[in-house]
Amino acid sequence: MNSGEYLRRINYSGSTKPTLENLNQLFRAHRQSIPSTNVDAFGGQVRQFSLEDIFEFVVRRRRGGICYEVNSLFNWLLNDLGFHSEMIQSGFFFRELNKFGEKFTHMALLITINEPPSKGRYVVNLTYSDALPLNIDCDRPQIQTKGIFRVRRDEQNTDCFYVERHKKTVLGLTGKLLKLGPGGDGLLQGKCGDSCAEPNSAHWTPAFRFSPVPHSMEEFESAYRAQVYNPRSYLRNNLRMLLNTDSMSFKFVVSTLSISVPSGPGTDRIVATAKVTSDEEVAGIVRDVFGLESVFEIKYFRRELVENGK
Repeated sequence: MNSGEYLRRINYSGSTKPTLENLNQLFRAHRQSIPSTNVDAFGGQVRQFSLEDIFEFVVRRRRGGICYEVNSLFNWLLNDLGFHSEMIQSGFFFRELNKFGEKFTHMALLITINEPPSKGRYVVNLTYSDALPLNIDCDRPQIQTKGIFRVRRDEQNTDCFYVERHKKTVLGLTGKLLKLGPGGDGLLQGKCGDSCAEPNSAHWTPAFRFSPVPHSMEEFESAYRAQVYNPRSYLRNNLRMLLNTDSMSFKFVVSTLSISVPSGPGTDRIVATAKVTSDEEVAGIVRDVFGLESVFEIKYFRRELVENGK
């Protein structure tokens, strides 16, 4: 393992000095080069939860990975470059289930930047890559190219933080209004209304929650195995793929591919959607949209037949 190979994998040739600006650039390079995906759960190779195996798989074989893999690997890279990065337990918010995942069902990173003027603690999550690193001690909305975010501390449990995204206006391919966000872009001018700042404001959509307490690879291993090896786990039954560039987002969730273009922090324009119904279509999307070679036969829509031995 060496950081030079990793940096070539993500096409990064900039400065690696441990500053917030360089962290943002490394994050951008990763999110547009390495897909966040669990596609290998549907016919691919089962691998060990070790940095060496993940490095071989993601960097040298040029594959994607799930949260435990891409975030632990990015954590190793950052520390190798001189950043102070730690792995933290997290839980994604599943809209279709309307609940957060349990502790350790997700991994995020906490990076401490010691260089002023950006000194502080930043949460990083490569499987929620719409958001660049977010300052967890900032009590104001954080405006970025792909959205407006806030990090909210739980009032009852000070070790629990929530990352939330302000609801956006969504436009269709022709510019037709599909969904109007609260206040439109009013938050940018401070006109979203007093209720927007409330902890339970309906203006915000939960993304994930986390605790800033650091953990080791070994502490994540049982959760990783439960997701990867349990045929009833969410990961084994719901295909997800994400690749994010500064100008476009490619998302595949369960059976729908969507491609969107940010039109400012408060607006997204959906430029294409496609409903997928076969493993052959999935294989084409994996190859042509997410840039991963088809090195195995994908069995996503046929997974129940396979698991039942039919």
